This record gives sequence, C-alpha cells and structure tokens, in this order.
Amino acid sequence: MSSTIVDGEQEMTENVNCNEEDRNRSVAVVPYTIHNVKKLEDGDWHSSSPFYVQGVKWDIGVKIGNEEQHSDSVFSFFLRYLGGAESSRPIVDVELELRLLNQMDTNMTYKKEFHALFDTSIQDKLGSSQFVFWSDILNPQRGYLKDDTIIVQVYIAAAPPLQKIDLYHANTNPPGIGNSSSSGKSKSDDERLQSQLSGMTVSDRAQNLLDSGIGWDCEFLVKDGEDAKTFRASKLFLAKFSEAFERMFFGSFEVESRIEVEDVKPAVFYQMLKYTYGCNWSLESRENAKDLYYLADRYLMDELKMLCLKYLWPKDVDSLWCAFDLATCNDLPELKTAALRIICEHTSDVFKSDNFLHLYQASLITILEQNQLNVLSEMQVFKAAHKWAASQCRTKGLPVNGANLRLELGRGMQYIRFLAMSRKDIYGEPYDSGILTAEEALAFVRASDDGNQYLPPSNLCPLRKPRQFSSSDQSAGYSSSPVIGQFPGGFQFSPTVFQPVQSNSLFGSSQTTGSSFFGSGRPRSSLFDSPSQPFSSDPVFNGGRLRRV
Repeated sequence: MSSTIVDGEQEMTENVNCNEEDRNRSVAVVPYTIHNVKKLEDGDWHSSSPFYVQGVKWDIGVKIGNEEQHSDSVFSFFLRYLGGAESSRPIVDVELELRLLNQMDTNMTYKKEFHALFDTSIQDKLGSSQFVFWSDILNPQRGYLKDDTIIVQVYIAAAPPLQKIDLYHANTNPPGIGNSSSSGKSKSDDERLQSQLSGMTVSDRAQNLLDSGIGWDCEFLVKDGEDAKTFRASKLFLAKFSEAFERMFFGSFEVESRIEVEDVKPAVFYQMLKYTYGCNWSLESRENAKDLYYLADRYLMDELKMLCLKYLWPKDVDSLWCAFDLATCNDLPELKTAALRIICEHTSDVFKSDNFLHLYQASLITILEQNQLNVLSEMQVFKAAHKWAASQCRTKGLPVNGANLRLELGRGMQYIRFLAMSRKDIYGEPYDSGILTAEEALAFVRASDDGNQYLPPSNLCPLRKPRQFSSSDQSAGYSSSPVIGQFPGGFQFSPTVFQPVQSNSLFGSSQTTGSSFFGSGRPRSSLFDSPSQPFSSDPVFNGGRLRRV
C-alpha cells in the first residue's frame, strides 16, 4: 500500500482507474480547488473527483446554505462514501482532518478533526454541516479567498474495512440441544421395560453389538500417524445419523469393504461410532470436542456437531481458546462473536494466559483488528503480540529477531497502532525488538510530533486514536443491528428455530422437522432412496468442509 497526495482536480477517469496500490492505500491527502467562489449559490453541492483509500471509494462534498439558528450562511464540508469495497456495506475505522487552506499564511489554515467507525450501512458522509461561516471565507483579510478561489483539503487515514459484527446484541448463548444427556437421548418406557426383562439397557446392548462386531458389513482402518486401529460397524447404523454414509453405502458409489480413514484419532472415531450405535458416551475435554466436531463435519452429522458446539461454547477466559480458534479458522460467526465478547471485556486476562501464546495467527489478527479492547494503552497490545510472535519463533526453532517476529505477526502488523504510542514507547520495545526498523520508528515519531502533516509508513497502521472500551456500549464499535451468521455450505444459524434431536436410541428416529443450526431442517431422505444429485466428493477419502490448521 502507499501513502500519496491526490489531486482532486484531476479528471475523474484518472482517479477511478487507478492501479491496485493506489486503490488500497491506507493514508491520503486530497486537495480540492473550488473556482468562481462568489458565484456559488446556496444549497448546491459541489464535489471533487472520486478517490480510493483502503479499497473504498470516496469524494469531497461541500455546500453553502443557511442554518435556522444562524442568520449568516455556513460552509458545509464532508468526506462522502461512494462504495467500492469488497464488502457491500463495510465498516471503516477512519481518522479524518478537514482543512480550509489559508492562501496568505499556511500557519493559519483552519481545520477540524474527526475519528469514527464509519458504518456505511447507516451513513454516507462524515464531516461538519457548520464548518465555518461563509462570510469569513469571503472576507479577503482572512486569507482563505484568492483570485476568487478557495482550496479545501482532506487528510484521511483508514484501517482495512471490516464486516459488521455485533458483540453485545447478537445472541451469544450456546444453542439449545434438548435434554442434558451427553448423547442427546432419553429413555422411553419400552426401553426401561426391556432392560428390566433382559437385565441389560438398550445402550448396554448397543455397546455389546459395537464391540463384538455382530452384524457388521463394513470395516474402517483409522490412522493418525503411528496410531492405527480397525473398527467393524453396520452400514445401517452409520447411515441413520450421516447423510455422507447414506450416500456412500446406499447411493451410486462403489465403496470397498475396507475403508481407510487418515488423520483421525482412533479414539475419536470410536466416539462417533458409539454415538451412531446409541451407546453411552461423553466428551472428555474441549480439545476432544474440537476433534469430534471436525470428524462430524466430515461425515455431515449436524446433530453431533451441535453437541460439540454446546460443549465448546465459551463462558469465560479459561474456556474460550479452542472455541475461538475453531470459529476463526472455519467461519463460525456466532461462536466467534461469543469468544470476542469475552476477549474485548477481559483483554488483560487474555493476554496474561499461557493459552494466548498457542492461538492460531488468524485468531491473533482477529484480536488486533478490534477497536474496543479493554487495555491501558497500545503498548499493552504490542507487548502481547510481541510475546506471541516470540513464542511462535521458539516453537518453530527460529531465531527470535525482527525479521522472524514480523513474519510470524503477518498481517497483524497492520493493526498495531504505533501512532497511538509516545516517542519513548516507540523507541522502546518496538524498536529494540527489531519489529520496527529505524526508518519506520523515525517516521512514526515524526508523524506523531508533526500531527497530520507528515505521513506514517504506508504498510503499517495509520490510526492515531487509542482503542476504547465500554461494556455498556456496542462492542468493537459495530452497529447494534442483529446479525444472522452464515456457515459453510450456505447453512444459516437462527437459535430460535433450532429443533433438538428427539432421540438417539439404537432404533429411534433422528429426523427433524424445523430449521436446524446447520441446515434447512428438512427430514433426512429415506435410507434407501437414491440421492437426487450425485455426492460431489467422498468425505472418507478427501475430507471435510472445515479447514483444519
């Protein structure tokens, strides 16, 4: 990205058809010259040629008009949003300075500063409707008017656009599962009667069937490195809970009797078999729940995924780590929102935890993107990021130096607000660690000392304002509009319409009739019906829909 000065008087095509580097710059100073000032009429908008910052299209808009509380006309001055970002309606963290240049004495330039999370879904401009009295502009002694011309200028620094997330108004409670049984089942009167007559419960008999291999017609060799184990199972039981198995065994596929499953822990695969057979089972840890979630996703077992999500749902700092990594790397927005709410409220505790050092890079960057973190200063954010990067270097056997630290931080460097630090802070740990080069440190100090007249390094964060936090306000500065999450494959989550699993007994039905957490809620197709469309990939051999890192 670059920091450039754009001529607001160039032809529109020159600005619109700019190269990729210009479109994605983070900082720009844009002048706009207005001619024939004395002939301007009240109420008419005048605009500059459009320009781009962070891939978003903007222009400068000015207007002369009367305000009810003023007898004199006033000059309105705005930065206006015109579209152009990848997101149709992004949120952009903007630091803005509007300037009316003094053409007699540059030290007398009139300016106003603004900082806002610019939510383009509800607003289209940022600035002042009463920037200055029009009579002051026309007064030749003021120095703003020369040769019937005035010059306005916009300084804009913006972070990359973000999607709207509502941490404090979205539903962040875990989705309802039904009863509290770990397998989601409840015993019927018939089952209790049968257990009294035989001396064995239905789940006990199911466990015996699974372990003895009675009635098996398929075999799985499950391998995770050197750990390997063979399991025998019934196609019917597997197909009952999995659309993937149904299509594999009773669709148009030709499947070998011995199926190899790679990169799955045998103990986790055995848990899945116990679930499909209706045995007693339980989740042992959050890491175990995450592993079982990946396996359930591979075989399209939505109800089992729900049970894992309920177990993983974060309630405090100690319980958020597996959930946050899973949500960040696999596009699970509701789970991610629940974790971010805890992180934004308890940021200091998050940074102190040893688990913080083991987060995925994508999860760290998601934290650094947040505008509202409960921290004392930006140095606290930097120290946490530095500690994380140093831990990653040591884990990978790399020297802990500036080049490797920056490599580990990746895009996270773009979200550390060095301009919110003091000169002493910049020349402390950021410079001593080698994360900032001497040229970058000097540039940040100059930009900080000289105000907005000096541009910071173009490839780093241009924001100057400290992060803010208010537990009673919208977290991360996002709109309070409700957000319905989009899951892989087009599934949508709406917790109010989820229908819990009615039974997980050996022969009970698993059909649902309402909309579920992961799908349209239609009943499963008949076990022996041919699929309406061929299954696009074999989930056993080439994997799940989630990205495992």
